[in-house]
Amino acid sequence: MMTAKPTDRIRLAEREVARFHADVDEWRRDHQDLARDCWVWEDLIARANFLFGRMIALDTDLQDAILSGRVEHDPDLETKVEDLFREWLEICEQVLLHVARLREVYGVIAGGDLLESHVAQARAILTPDEEFFGDGGLETLQDAALDANRDGLTEPWSDDEHGAA
Repeated sequence: MMTAKPTDRIRLAEREVARFHADVDEWRRDHQDLARDCWVWEDLIARANFLFGRMIALDTDLQDAILSGRVEHDPDLETKVEDLFREWLEICEQVLLHVARLREVYGVIAGGDLLESHVAQARAILTPDEEFFGDGGLETLQDAALDANRDGLTEPWSDDEHGAA
């Protein structure tokens, strides 16, 4: 639940992502020896996964607050949240290059699989709907659902759904 103002939470998330970005840049420059510095990359992976969870919670809470009327819809807030995901994704794509190198040497890297999953989710979040659903599959499913409803093959959501005049 969103108790703080959305702008305050967005500013906090922006600072966290900026610190993460600075750490990745510094540690990528200073920690190239895999055998000695594996812990650094596992720490960055853990932070990336943590930040992703925080950003998802922020986005979910913001959408809930808008839909419930507690917060007025503001496209600028949505843009700021998308920008957070975009910056996080750009940083994590760099981290994933190191995950691949670490896997070659060590096999399993703590949090690596989860990071790959989070990166895939962030890409999906940032993909425009028309591109994401561009193959026409959504429209086909929608048409089939409407036809099934029209033919009486669906269950009502409530007792009075089909009885209302």
